Amino acid sequence: MIKTTINILIVFFSLSITTTNVHAGNGMILVYEAPLFKEPNIKSKVVQKIPKGKIIYIHHKHFSDVVVEENAVIAKNSYRPDQFDRTGNSLRDFYITYDNNANQSYILKDHVKLIYQDIKELEDPAPSFNLSNDPTDFRMKEPIPQHYPLYNSKNIRNFLTVGTKTQSYKPYQYDQTLELNSKEYGIPLELTYSYLQAANFDKERLYYFGGILIYSKYSNQYFFENNSIVEERYRRLGIGPYLSYDFYQIEDSHLFTVFMSPIIYLINEVDITITIPNGGETQTFNNRLLSLRTGIIYQRLKILNSVDLILGAILEITPSNTLEATANNNNQFKKDNERNFSSFIGFQLQI
Repeated sequence: MIKTTINILIVFFSLSITTTNVHAGNGMILVYEAPLFKEPNIKSKVVQKIPKGKIIYIHHKHFSDVVVEENAVIAKNSYRPDQFDRTGNSLRDFYITYDNNANQSYILKDHVKLIYQDIKELEDPAPSFNLSNDPTDFRMKEPIPQHYPLYNSKNIRNFLTVGTKTQSYKPYQYDQTLELNSKEYGIPLELTYSYLQAANFDKERLYYFGGILIYSKYSNQYFFENNSIVEERYRRLGIGPYLSYDFYQIEDSHLFTVFMSPIIYLINEVDITITIPNGGETQTFNNRLLSLRTGIIYQRLKILNSVDLILGAILEITPSNTLEATANNNNQFKKDNERNFSSFIGFQLQI
């Protein structure tokens, strides 16, 4: 009875060992961080990363010399050869394993060494790459070069834009006895150039400081009952400091920025030309003016190498001011507080 029981136990353990060898195997990770793919395709989703030296489960079929079994697995999982030819990969480039959630996944054969525990250890081919140049190891070798850029080396932005804006429709105080028949408002045109440099204290390159140059012009016409025509031509040239902050980015293609800029208009002129049946005259009014600009900019990055497409919206607040006639005849042109909205399009070069 005891002899029979011992024989049964021996047979049981033999079958257990055999079953284990048939249905499971192990492999050791050879690379710094081996990715597990959801599908046998290097462009599929990476579900997990395994560190170097770790022992992982490998499906038993990869320890078998029967090629038919591999083809059966392909058929069972509906993997067609042409499904992988487009990327240069097939199931034969991968081992089947499982991730931490017990889902079947795939690991590149070059990233793992099978543990046969027999003479096959010597026959297992080496990886197709040099392990000293591990394709998964992105760590920098020390010592790091003294001037190595650890952050974005492009810290200068130049952009040129063209845009339009709302305008003040309050005209000069003309003769109130004349009746205004009609009026025509021109479309304001505005050109800007900005030069910005990343702040030295900000290693993430979110804050930019610099300056802006603005030129704008537009004209309005008024038609009175006595066939008089009045044309107002506005010109502004301004400069000022510029501060921007990159507050949101989508991948590497879309960037949103807010900015603020106080503007000093060195030239703020209005030429008023009055044309009457018997002649006419022109007077020029000017002053210097301070305003504040704030707004938001959308950048479509790298539409052509280092060139970006930019779109923006601006709110400009200008206090009330008085323009004086250059002819010293005590004529004045009074302007109320203004809140102008503008939009623009342009291109940005980052260097």
